[in-house]
Amino acid sequence: MMIPRDAPYPELGKAFVDFALSAEGQAIAAGQTALGSVVPGGVGEWSSEAIAARGRGVIQPILLGPALLVSLDQQRKRRFLDTWQEIVSPKP
Repeated sequence: MMIPRDAPYPELGKAFVDFALSAEGQAIAAGQTALGSVVPGGVGEWSSEAIAARGRGVIQPILLGPALLVSLDQQRKRRFLDTWQEIVSPKP
């Protein structure tokens, strides 16, 4: 989750992120919504541990970082970064 720098109501974004990462929010994510919790130690069919147990070797988190971009050519890298920037910080 990210809150864009120029979000009109960043305090609401922060409140949502805080809730989503709280025990209550993680319980909802690990429950019937099937969103999947991200905080270890949760309980539910879709807790991070339950997901990992079902997908050993198949479901793996992909960390977004420079290493992910190494195999991309320069044009694809630029397009990816431009799209990412547009998503996280759109221009009016």
